[in-house]
Amino acid sequence: GGSLVAMSDIKSVLVRHAPEDPPIVTELVNSLVVNNDFTVKLALVKKGQTVTESSFIPSGDTLLGDVPFARFLARQCSSTLNGVSAYGASQIDQWLPFADKLIANAQNTRELVSLLSCANEYLALRTYFVEPSLTIADLAIWVALCKCGKENKAALKVLGQYPFVNRWYLFISKHTACKAMFEKHFTPQVASETKKAKKKEGINLGHTGGYLKLENVKEGDTVVTRFPPEPSGYLHIGHAKAALLNQYYAKQYNGKLLIRFDDTNPTKEKEEYMDNILRDLKTLGIPGGDKVTYTSDYFELIEKLAEDAIRNGDAYVDNTPLEEIREARMVGDVTPARSNSVEENLRLWEEMKRGSEEGCKCIVRAKIETEYGPMKCPNKALRDPALYRVIPDADHARLGTKYKAYPLYDWACPIVDSHEGVTHALRTNEYHDRNPLYYWVLETCKLRKVYIEDYCRLNFSYTVLSKRKLQMFVDTGKVSGWNDPSFPTIQGVIRRGMQLEALREFVISQGSSKAANLMDMNKLWAVNKKVLDPSVPRYTAIDAIKKCEVNIPSVDKPFTKAVPKHKKNPSLGEKTVHYSNKIFIEGEDANLIEEGEEVTLMDWGNCFAKKLHRDEAGNVVKIDAELHLEGSVKATKKKLTWLDANSDFTPVTVKEYDSLINVPKIPAEGKFDDFVNEPIEFKTNLLGDHSLRTLKVGDCLQLERRGYFRCDKAFADDSAIEFVMIPDGKTKSMSILGSKVSRKADPRNAGKQ
Repeated sequence: GGSLVAMSDIKSVLVRHAPEDPPIVTELVNSLVVNNDFTVKLALVKKGQTVTESSFIPSGDTLLGDVPFARFLARQCSSTLNGVSAYGASQIDQWLPFADKLIANAQNTRELVSLLSCANEYLALRTYFVEPSLTIADLAIWVALCKCGKENKAALKVLGQYPFVNRWYLFISKHTACKAMFEKHFTPQVASETKKAKKKEGINLGHTGGYLKLENVKEGDTVVTRFPPEPSGYLHIGHAKAALLNQYYAKQYNGKLLIRFDDTNPTKEKEEYMDNILRDLKTLGIPGGDKVTYTSDYFELIEKLAEDAIRNGDAYVDNTPLEEIREARMVGDVTPARSNSVEENLRLWEEMKRGSEEGCKCIVRAKIETEYGPMKCPNKALRDPALYRVIPDADHARLGTKYKAYPLYDWACPIVDSHEGVTHALRTNEYHDRNPLYYWVLETCKLRKVYIEDYCRLNFSYTVLSKRKLQMFVDTGKVSGWNDPSFPTIQGVIRRGMQLEALREFVISQGSSKAANLMDMNKLWAVNKKVLDPSVPRYTAIDAIKKCEVNIPSVDKPFTKAVPKHKKNPSLGEKTVHYSNKIFIEGEDANLIEEGEEVTLMDWGNCFAKKLHRDEAGNVVKIDAELHLEGSVKATKKKLTWLDANSDFTPVTVKEYDSLINVPKIPAEGKFDDFVNEPIEFKTNLLGDHSLRTLKVGDCLQLERRGYFRCDKAFADDSAIEFVMIPDGKTKSMSILGSKVSRKADPRNAGKQ
């Protein structure tokens, strides 16, 4: 066809394919990238059409082939799947024909052996075909191998003969999106049907989670979801699940996701929070959804419907003291105001809107009649809940002092949901008892029905997700702010080194389960480590105070050598290591060395500790050593990090963070302050190699034998470079090198050996 129209004009892309040849690479890319510009729809054509055809709507332009459109989709979404550089993109071009060769020779075992032998040699020191991350080359070759295995079972046996290709294949197969595609296209039908039965028609993505099927959706229906954060704090990882879950269903059903700020409480809300919520959504790959609105956009409508409810006898204004109202609701008693005339209710309503002294003593309450009688419903959420209250001195972020009476969430939310066209409201099951109230509001106001879908909120051990409690940490100065690395906020975990890919994969793996449980934060960090480990460079740093001098007189003069920053990922480049006759090792290591013992100096070789020199306290402070470079590295028990004592060190400050609370979960009867950890931040000063000075804020790395870190402050002439330690999901440290924070075990394993 002709040239493509402007992407802003494209509404959708229709990918036509034969039943026997689905566009799997396109499906993979579509599930991995975030694309709010247009939707991708698949359509079957008659058997016989062998080439996948992608049609752009409304332009009518086409692309032929699965991989060409997958590459276009990744480019359009600025994804790293197309490579992170021009050289990387060229490498992808080089490897894509390899996938075609695999498919073409699926039945030719001899040719497969030749192809896999070539790939095996190439992957010996690589995690991906095109470093440093997953690309379309990996996806296309993985799909090709899956197809080979489906057509020729002997191909899988051949694959097992090549350890590096097999390792790569298993690694890619563990990716959430690839698991889903394997189950969808390559799992035997019998097993597939069994899984479907077990999931009760849920949408299974091939991982431990699962997305339950939305109710009341017919084929062809458009689903509209919404994510309605209150701008009273920053988003945390619990909100991430809600946002991504809403995005998933909107995308799954070719619908829309609306972002709506529930700005009904001006005493807690700030523009700062709104700005940062949008920033966090962009980080999650949800840049504003399909539309951003505010509950305050509809205040006039919400207020009018409240007045209608008062006129119709479905609501009343109660000036009973709030404490008495609470007691009456608990025991199921009515207050005298329930018998007010409509005229009296309207008079008090006007006082509320004025914010007068009398109006400030009032609230609007629903007047709900149930089969149990007034105020007797066992579900206390239906015992005439409050719908409106007065905030007289409020200065609304968008509306200033225009309003004195503000709607409560239970009244405003269903009204705006219905008015904005939301079809399904996803709510955590803590709101389950309030679902009848949601439907009562819609019926009372004669509004279009919106269906509620419950799911379980994320709850993590040793932390808190309550914005009120997080605000307490900020207000009391226990943390530096909402983006503190100890915080479970999106900005907090990102600053602590969480990779977006890992966060999304973890949240997606939870699915829309309704089962409540207390998650172990270590599981999230373990997923992060899998993403981080193959792609971060390795450096060395030793304790600035607890260090030990090692003298090696056989080294005549200083020299340097270039070594890989990551031995299994040479694409990360090299670093320069300095060698001389005097080096420093960790003091903790030195105290464990025995005189005469052979040890390994990493990136150098073996040496013998000929003589140990100790201080008055018995600590080893100096070692006389003799190189034994021909010695076997495998034979030594101790592999030591070290630095040239004469090199230009980089001063390093490492920051570790303890959990916010010192118990997995605060007991119901417990006092919150009694379980708060203090202090939370711990600092250690290190001496690092010179090349650390090149790191920028946000760069991640591994300090060998110490752990993973994220650069929090770049090096400057007058200050040290600062690193935040990234948890790796393990309950034991990477080595004997000390940590100032005790690692928390999964609370469900307490007491187990």
